[in-house]
Amino acid sequence: MDTKKTYFICSYGGSGSKMLTGFIRNYYEALHVHDRCPPDELTMPGKFNKIKIENTFGKEKVDPNLYRVIFIFRSPIDAYLSRGSSLQHCKNIDGYYRNHIKDPLTYVKSGVDIMRYNEHFHNYTVKGNKKYDIICINYHKIWENLEELLTVLDIPLSEIKNFPPKREKEKQVDAEILTGLNYMYHDLLEKIKEMPAIKIV
Repeated sequence: MDTKKTYFICSYGGSGSKMLTGFIRNYYEALHVHDRCPPDELTMPGKFNKIKIENTFGKEKVDPNLYRVIFIFRSPIDAYLSRGSSLQHCKNIDGYYRNHIKDPLTYVKSGVDIMRYNEHFHNYTVKGNKKYDIICINYHKIWENLEELLTVLDIPLSEIKNFPPKREKEKQVDAEILTGLNYMYHDLLEKIKEMPAIKIV
């Protein structure tokens, strides 16, 4: 276990990133990042964007041997129902915040991925020209694969007992909204369903 490592935990919000960041901080330094576009060469996150209150990748290059990037993702439906109505969150993840729609029914009727979940997912799960690896973690499959997760994170398996329990909040959602979100994000939902618990790209 190399305690000198620092983790950058990235997500589009509503995906367990705060939970995972809190757990990893028991063993390593960890920064919570909401940048939609990971750079080709790894850089240090910081508050560089006046629009955002969360960290975004900056210009200072860092050694990818000392820093590891995680992208934790979840169903865009769950993510949207958790945070999507927030204009500030839309800004944080670099969505089309100037066109933000607070009302979920109006959002789905627009048919536009204003939160840019599709782009966010693609940018982290496709290698492209990035000169470092990204540990992609499927929120829905974490708890059935904790040994694999802790092994990849270089955390002793004895710490499984300290991993946060899964908490699912039951939300009462209008059927028309749920149908609209399923239609809008059908392709992304299928990609997430096919993704393993952990994939390194």
